[in-house]
Parts: sequence; structure tokens; C-alpha cells
Amino acid sequence: MTIWKATAFEPFGGLRRNPSMDVLRGIASVRPAAAGPVLPVTWDAATTAGAALFAEHVRLAVHIGVAASRDAVCLEQVARNAAFGVDNAQVDRDEPLDEGPDRVLTGLDLDGLLALLHARWAGPSRVSRDCGRFICNATLRSSLEHAGPGRSAVFVHVPMLSPEQGVALGIALCGAFDAFTRTW
Repeated sequence: MTIWKATAFEPFGGLRRNPSMDVLRGIASVRPAAAGPVLPVTWDAATTAGAALFAEHVRLAVHIGVAASRDAVCLEQVARNAAFGVDNAQVDRDEPLDEGPDRVLTGLDLDGLLALLHARWAGPSRVSRDCGRFICNATLRSSLEHAGPGRSAVFVHVPMLSPEQGVALGIALCGAFDAFTRTW
């Protein structure tokens, strides 16, 4: 069983490339089994990504996506019950994601994970309590809802990075997640 597996996203919203794909390449260069699929940026994919990983007996679903307006890597702690925006399939949403609570927390020690990342990555990084309302948020929320006992999910937002920076971040994240899951 793979303890953790990461996904990335295709380009969207006019971006020519999505740095999350470079991060996933970095992960694959160190731990190929931990590199999952590049997901379509659609509301449908957001609701199935976590369930697909957990069906592979993964204990931790790690979703990586770009937040072009951010200046730091952000480990997302909260998934909101909100959907807003037009996906790559041209589906437009502005509504709650489901009938559940307003917020769902990861329950992970993200401060501890952040410390492990800081030991491997010199760039800015922090814990965030706002995953947004687009596909990233929907993916995290759905994954947390599908996690079940002894499993969880985390979303990692990355800023716009060069391909080389993305690969380097992927290698750093691989080391951080390997160390983090050893204590699970």
C-alpha cells in the first residue's frame, strides 16, 4: 500500500501551464509510486479525485494546485462548503458544494508538516485557512468526506513557479510527506 499519493491539475483560466504539474514531476523523480494523475479542472473531477485515491488504499491524498495570486506555498487546513467559478468544461457554479457543514478541517498536524517542509524548502510557505471556492476547495472537501477512519487529505497551493522551482518543490514535498507519514 502506498501511504500517500499526490495529484496535480491541468492548466485553466488562461494559464499556459500549471506549476502543480512540475511539482508532481519532482515527486515522481524521487518516489514514482506517490505521483498520481494530473486532474482535469472540472467540478466532476473534484468530487471523485479523493475517492479514487482512497480506492487504491492510499492513507493520505495530497492534492497540489496553483494559486497564482499567492506568494507562498500554502498547506490548506480548511475546506469550505462553497463552489464558485467556471471550470474547464464551462460549468458555472455559485452555490454550496453539498448539504454538509460550512467548514471541514483536515485534522492533520499541518504545523508539523510545515516544519518538515521548511527543513527542505527555502521558499516561503505557511498554513492557510482559506482554500478558496474553486476546484481546489471542492477537491479537498470531497477527499476529506471520502477519507474514512485512519485516512485524510491535504491541499497544497503553490504560487506561480518556474518549471525548475516546481520540480525542486516536488522533491522537497516528497521528503516532507515521507517524514510526516512515518509518524502516522
